[in-house]
Amino acid sequence: MELFEILTALTVVAAIFGYINVRFLKWPSTIGLLALALASTLAILIIGQFSPGIPEKAEAAITAVDFEHLLLDVMLSFLLFAGALHTKLDQLEKFRGPIIGFATVGVLISTFVVGALVFGSEPRGARCRIHLLPAFRRTHKYDRPYRRTRHFTAGGSSQKTGVDDRGRIAF
Repeated sequence: MELFEILTALTVVAAIFGYINVRFLKWPSTIGLLALALASTLAILIIGQFSPGIPEKAEAAITAVDFEHLLLDVMLSFLLFAGALHTKLDQLEKFRGPIIGFATVGVLISTFVVGALVFGSEPRGARCRIHLLPAFRRTHKYDRPYRRTRHFTAGGSSQKTGVDDRGRIAF
């Protein structure tokens, strides 16, 4: 199956599940769709016990879709927009203090936990240096300043060589 066919089938199945939820279950939409998706997955597994080809076809259809690209590059903007549309601003303003407090405390806790894990993972005696400056400026092989390096020859002796700012090798 092609990607377009898979997305079309998923859209049709989601529409059918939405109709079943609204007509019969009358649950909140996210809970109803999740329950029906879980039920359909269990149905595929149960049917697969009697007809061995069905789970393999379902697995092939799922593995044909690059979910990382689909979720992060295609669907994320729509999901964030839909979430922003359904945000109740009066409730957000009502709970402004706890939201700011939990967000600030959460950021501080995660900062210290990650810092402790990174610091604790450093081998004893090793010096860890993180240089962020090269990440923020444009680097090119000709932008480097003159630096001297040692190259060892086959005889074991070393000679000093370097590269100047124009990329020329200097001896």
